[in-house]
Amino acid sequence: MTQAEENEEYAFKHWATVVSEEAIERFGNKQVVATGWAPSGFYHVGNFKEAVTCRAIHRELINLGADSKYILNIDDVDPFDKIPAFFKKDYGKLLSPYLGHAINKVPDPLGCHDSYADHFIANALAIMNDFDVNPEPIHTSKLYLEGSYDKYAKLFLEKKEEMFELTERITGSRMEDFFLIQCPECKNLASPKIVNYEFIDKKIKVDLLCQKEKRGCGQKSSIILGDTLWKIKWRLDWAARQDFLGVTVESSGKDHGVAGGSIDTSLAIHKDIFNKKK
Repeated sequence: MTQAEENEEYAFKHWATVVSEEAIERFGNKQVVATGWAPSGFYHVGNFKEAVTCRAIHRELINLGADSKYILNIDDVDPFDKIPAFFKKDYGKLLSPYLGHAINKVPDPLGCHDSYADHFIANALAIMNDFDVNPEPIHTSKLYLEGSYDKYAKLFLEKKEEMFELTERITGSRMEDFFLIQCPECKNLASPKIVNYEFIDKKIKVDLLCQKEKRGCGQKSSIILGDTLWKIKWRLDWAARQDFLGVTVESSGKDHGVAGGSIDTSLAIHKDIFNKKK
């Protein structure tokens, strides 16, 4: 087929068909289509656009005979970094002490759900259900508790110099460390600084300093990774979850696709750290 004929063929194909055919060619008939979202506020039209995009691809994969699974990664372990404007007046005093804490550990200011994150998760799932967009919800917090990320923490530390070089090459700046770890004293997730780590048998011992300038308590502590809430930082977390969940197709916002962005970092990790060919 000449290039002109190929271009003409694509001109009459739906974009979901083009993406689905490429996915099947690269990964075979078993497909996992993923979208992701952090429940830090109301689910908006940009978030929904990603979900609809993935649903269209998921349905077309099935139409083409693939065994497709559609999942929604809910990033409910992200730090609570600011109080939304719509909550400041009535609930600012209630929420302020929880700045820096994981959003699934922040109380729901309206009192109708178990946590701040759960409040917005319920809103998002209701919207998707109204439009018959129903991915399987997967909570990041559960994945960490189940140990899905443990081997990646170990791998990133074992290959720390390669990881530092990779992230600096892609982003133009060197990462200080790879994790956010909750302070065992004040429970802040964003304030602890990793001072040192060492492998003890098959576990990772981490020394922390909870930084007062980042709303921390100033305490020093030593913990075994996993004894308190923790997460891998975003760009590394994304690549890790794509790997262990077997993701073959995923949408993202345009900010992730800029040069040196999250997509470039994730692809480089798959290739250079995970040694994936596709």
